[in-house]
Amino acid sequence: MDPELADEIGLSEKQRVQLRTINDAYQDKEEHLIYSDGVREGSPDLPKTLAAMERLYPEWNEAMARVLTAEQRHKLDAALGKPADVSRLRKEMEPVKGISK
Repeated sequence: MDPELADEIGLSEKQRVQLRTINDAYQDKEEHLIYSDGVREGSPDLPKTLAAMERLYPEWNEAMARVLTAEQRHKLDAALGKPADVSRLRKEMEPVKGISK
């Protein structure tokens, strides 16, 4: 996660760890779906795999949103200039130098 954004919305170290843990788990799920045979063009499992991916992203966002307090979601809204899109937190999740997973 972008450390400046995390600081701006007031994430505790515990929340940062929780968000990294959630992100890592969902990235693993995403990679499993992406690299499965079900995403190959013409695969009979393609519709099922795409449906699983469509369910994954909202679930991922909701899991991350549950870590934030109402005040933090409000601050995230203000920082991003619109209603909080926690998927943007997901996109910012990267190991930060000096902070291990």
